[in-house]
Amino acid sequence: MSEQTVKEITKALQKSPLFNLSLSSKELFHSNFLDWLCNNDDYKINMTDIFRDYLIQRFDYNILNSEREKKHIDLTIIYNDGSKESKHKQYIEIKIRSLPNKEQLVKYSKKIKDENANYLLLSIIRPDFLDDKTPEVQKWKWCNYYDFVDKIEKNIKPKDTYHRDLIGDYIRFTKQLCKLITCYDIERYVNKK
Repeated sequence: MSEQTVKEITKALQKSPLFNLSLSSKELFHSNFLDWLCNNDDYKINMTDIFRDYLIQRFDYNILNSEREKKHIDLTIIYNDGSKESKHKQYIEIKIRSLPNKEQLVKYSKKIKDENANYLLLSIIRPDFLDDKTPEVQKWKWCNYYDFVDKIEKNIKPKDTYHRDLIGDYIRFTKQLCKLITCYDIERYVNKK
């Protein structure tokens, strides 16, 4: 990627209101935004379809609700088949500002005592440690954040103009941020350590 392209992306990011609001805490911002989408009745079914693609244990439940910072995990999605007894959870860790950390994911895997739980790491960089064969690491499925946001763009079509503008800005700035980070070839640097 050329220096001119990096400058263009940086300039576009600086113009985004949502990007500027996200600077105080990037991961908290992203998990709050996803929580809003998951708990909004207009987008809940679409988010169910998007997140369902990243389940290790597949089931046909829909999102009942989501919770922020439960057991220190960024986002917990609770699925339900309509009955009070049938609930499954998906624990999601988001790494935008910092790099994924194996010890953190292992700690979370050990802390959660739910055999039916699903775990998803959303990050811009895929860490090599996900190839580790230990059970605590193998519980985690990974998704590139750019690809995840691309699914939001393809699956969520807001009717409300304000929501369309907010979600559109979120998609644009997040994709630009992902491009900017990957242009520095961080993955090669991280995986050498």
